[in-house]
Amino acid sequence: MSIANRIMNYCKNISYFKLFIAAEVVLIAVFLSIDLISHGEALDLLLLEPSSRFMDYSIHLGFASAPFGTNIYEFSYMACFPPLSYLLYGFLARLGGYQAEHPHLVPSNHAFADNNLIIFMVYNFICVLLLSYAVSLYIKKKSIVSQILLPLILIISYPIAFSSMERGNSVLLVAPLIAIALAWRNDTSKVKRELALILIAICTGLKIYPALLGLLYLKEKRWAETIRLIIYGAVLFFLPFALFGGFDAVKSFFTILFAVFGDVHQFNIKGFTISVVEGLFGSNSDLFATIIQQLYLILSLAAFFCAKTKRSEILIICCLMALYVSSGWMYTCIYMIPAMLVFFAENDDQPIRFSLKNVPDIMAFLMFLAVFSRPSYIGGNMFIYGAMCVIISMYNLVIIGAAIYRKLIIPFIYGK
Repeated sequence: MSIANRIMNYCKNISYFKLFIAAEVVLIAVFLSIDLISHGEALDLLLLEPSSRFMDYSIHLGFASAPFGTNIYEFSYMACFPPLSYLLYGFLARLGGYQAEHPHLVPSNHAFADNNLIIFMVYNFICVLLLSYAVSLYIKKKSIVSQILLPLILIISYPIAFSSMERGNSVLLVAPLIAIALAWRNDTSKVKRELALILIAICTGLKIYPALLGLLYLKEKRWAETIRLIIYGAVLFFLPFALFGGFDAVKSFFTILFAVFGDVHQFNIKGFTISVVEGLFGSNSDLFATIIQQLYLILSLAAFFCAKTKRSEILIICCLMALYVSSGWMYTCIYMIPAMLVFFAENDDQPIRFSLKNVPDIMAFLMFLAVFSRPSYIGGNMFIYGAMCVIISMYNLVIIGAAIYRKLIIPFIYGK
């Protein structure tokens, strides 16, 4: 067989996983080349706002270093994380013996003083190890590509290195824990299934959005597990308030939360809508963007309950976590990691086939390529969120359309 025929046969049998790895290796090589030629300009464009780097870690470490019993939610509207997050940050701060004199005014150079920089580095290493473990649960082939190259590609991707680590946000811990929970929730081991519930509750206590994963249990009518998940979530969400001001802290937190959720950043469905309208018409309407945001929520929930595969259900939930909240920032697209791992596991290295039946998978794959690329040289970070907003909206419509065709049109035509 000639070399050309071998290449043709290989291309016919290439899977989404192999194509993703090949495309990302090429994109990384292109990015590194451009960055070297431009003397670091490509990296500067990708990282954004040097003065704000590691801000999420340093500021919240400062809030959490206040003495227990303090209502930290009175310091600033930026104290907007659930109390479980501040337990985590407080633990890290106290490991280094860090006590902020003014917890609401903590510059990063103080937060990283003494032993705290080492602690921050160890914390990041632990998150990376958890990610590598999560990858091993889905990509079970014992090869260099699956066990080393894929984790490396993810670590130096936009969601991790250039947004989560760049801000020092706790999503770096939450995303791998979600992936592990999704892998364990249908395990034959009762212990792992229960740990999956606890992990989801922990993630909800850290970032709130992962509460949406409870929809998976509701759709599957796993009522006992749903009730236990609600109990775990309520305990882990509300109990830590006792260490940060009690009932007054609860009231302060929800006041801040509703105020923060009213903010609008570019990196979500509402912010993207505003940017597009401004670009086309030179003005924007917050009301119109809010309507689009709520339509996106309704569309996503409808698509979730119409979806027939786990990869579709989880992709829709992960996109909601990444795109729905109007105050969402760049790092939220890290929530796509669990969706991508489930996608690769369910496709199980099957060859790519171009047909109407496979349109959702092709769209999902294109979105993963956009999310995990390094886009500074092709339109900035807005490229990622624009691609996500457009593709997931079309994806939801395709899922809903397929359900309508399956449940209404086919029975009408064939009289079934």
